[in-house]
Amino acid sequence: MESLQRVGVVAWKLPVAYAVDFFAITEKRPIWIEFKRRSHTYGTYPDVVLSALKWWHATSLAARTGGTFAFAVAFDDQTRVAHWDPHTPWFPTFSHGGRTLNTRDSADIEPVAHIEIDRFRRMR
Repeated sequence: MESLQRVGVVAWKLPVAYAVDFFAITEKRPIWIEFKRRSHTYGTYPDVVLSALKWWHATSLAARTGGTFAFAVAFDDQTRVAHWDPHTPWFPTFSHGGRTLNTRDSADIEPVAHIEIDRFRRMR
């Protein structure tokens, strides 16, 4: 969240019940933020996977509050963010998958959203 602080946006960590990591307000509009870390460089894969339930919660929060959903991903070489706005919505593809290599338990495999890599813009 250091990048947001550099541009004057304060983000608050949310309780687990919200299903997304952070909340911020900029230009009087709420931003619901999910932050992930990926241990590969940007562009290694054609998409970034996010739990379908997290996608649903985040986009629902954005739509119901007139805000946006920002999905920030820290890759090994850069940090990128994809924005979803209810006024100009777009939708990922969905599949059944998730954490299939290092599963911790059966809940690691679930419906997931595949967000295309070209949806992400570099954070400066």
